[in-house]
Amino acid sequence: MENAPLTRHETINANKRTRHESRTVEVFEAAPALEKTTWNGLIARIIKVTRSTLIRRANDGMWGRLTRIMHGHELSAAPSAVFV
Repeated sequence: MENAPLTRHETINANKRTRHESRTVEVFEAAPALEKTTWNGLIARIIKVTRSTLIRRANDGMWGRLTRIMHGHELSAAPSAVFV
């Protein structure tokens, strides 16, 4: 099961150029996911951006859905010995 996000923000653009688009940005604590890896302590947060777009099709007037999920990370301050 996925951990609850530290923070979550959602925006919606309705009916802009035959589109209805929603974006959700969630920020998660990285430590539980990276606990037993070599990345432990190097990444502080994991960022998940979900973009869902409904696009109106001109030929039949119906809506089609496109969903994209992107991930990113925030580096923590690493000791200089890591880079030597």
